[in-house]
Amino acid sequence: MDNEKWDRRIHTLYQCNYERAKPFETEYETCDLKLIKKAKCTDDAVVLICVVKDDLVRIRKFMDHYHKLGVTHFVFVDNESTDGTYEFLLEQEDCDVYECNQTYSSLRRVVWINKLISVYQIAGYCKNFAG
Repeated sequence: MDNEKWDRRIHTLYQCNYERAKPFETEYETCDLKLIKKAKCTDDAVVLICVVKDDLVRIRKFMDHYHKLGVTHFVFVDNESTDGTYEFLLEQEDCDVYECNQTYSSLRRVVWINKLISVYQIAGYCKNFAG
């Protein structure tokens, strides 16, 4: 989604409920995602975006499951994992890995994911994204 569309959505959200829109806008503007690893990805990739922290025990099964469903490219936001999840993701050939050291909250998770949806839409990866 380009920035103009995003600005219109934020404006609509303001009109609907200013109290809820302001924290979202503030978090979106101060979002501190750092791209650590970029994997090769085709324009027709099926992209899955996920936030993780200390999920090494489940991450292999998670990725296997979504590979079977047709996902060809993963985008992970690692929120300070200490159990080896971060290192495991860096080893994967089909994963982009972002790092975020901000304290987790539900609002931030939504912002991180929406920020990356915006990034990957602009990059042309999500051509069929409804937005």
